[in-house]
Amino acid sequence: MNHKMTGPFIQDRKKAQALEKLVQRVLGVSAPRVAFLFPGNSIDYTETLENFGKNQFFLQNCKAARINKDSILKASEAHNSPVDHELSNQVLIYTICCSICDYYKSKGISPTLVSGYSMGIYSAFYAAEAYTFETGLSILKKAFHMTKDLYISKRKQRFEMGVIIGLSENDIHCVFKKVGGTMDIASFNGAHSFLIVGEQEKVKVCLKKAEVMGAFKAECIGGGGLGYHTPVLREIADEFYEFLSHCDIYNPVYAFLSPITIDRVTDQSAIVDEIIKNMYSPIHWSSFINTLFNIYNISVCYEVGPGDSLTKMTRYINNKVKVHPFCVVQPGLVAF
Repeated sequence: MNHKMTGPFIQDRKKAQALEKLVQRVLGVSAPRVAFLFPGNSIDYTETLENFGKNQFFLQNCKAARINKDSILKASEAHNSPVDHELSNQVLIYTICCSICDYYKSKGISPTLVSGYSMGIYSAFYAAEAYTFETGLSILKKAFHMTKDLYISKRKQRFEMGVIIGLSENDIHCVFKKVGGTMDIASFNGAHSFLIVGEQEKVKVCLKKAEVMGAFKAECIGGGGLGYHTPVLREIADEFYEFLSHCDIYNPVYAFLSPITIDRVTDQSAIVDEIIKNMYSPIHWSSFINTLFNIYNISVCYEVGPGDSLTKMTRYINNKVKVHPFCVVQPGLVAF
């Protein structure tokens, strides 16, 4: 499907890329292979907003999606409902991530591959130029509302997600067996680092048992009672597919490497499948990082979003892969 992306950053990015290519020809060097990595939602964006909140790309994206940054931030802080708070967080973090991506591209920093951790998938496909900012936002909101409806209205149960660091995969399954109920590993972040998901009370019991077994970190990460990366969300797959089939999604300009299947996603139909699988499948972040380095020869990554959660996580997976948290690239400075 042919398409032409539009946006306020396009002209500046083209100029930056043309300058970058000219410098490479003159100096006889090739562009480094880099990956753009987009974080999930359980991150603090306060400091990033303070430093980036007045950036032209952020303000333009807010305007394009009819988002009032100050209203969303105040509403997010004021919500008594954890579920409503979660949606506000997702919208704001998506907007920040996409805007940081626009900013990096305007400075001539372009990715060889892109990927997203959990809900970071939506801004990652925006970075791949597979859809517009507005389309990605509509997909994010649809996924949220379907998930909310399934848990609260249909199943009438709350799910929770928690992080456990310091136990093995076998240890985690032993804990699950003792606790019972619907419990799954949502993300394999390392040999002794996991994200778990399941019924809210069961997760809390699992975390307590993990501490007793010697985990040095075992805590809930929020989510408003909505669990992701669980087979339970297969129930919304058909409805989500129907919605996505009517969205303007295109073949990506930049390849996406799946942290779910560890395969490249290079066409429109594969993007739809990936977005749906991301709801109910576990993340294999450790395998993803090692594949980036061993197969795709990428050792430089940018964490395109608030905080440094992926930077820290990757350090313990493969210390040869350097992930740089977001920073403002000043004009005249070398990007790499």
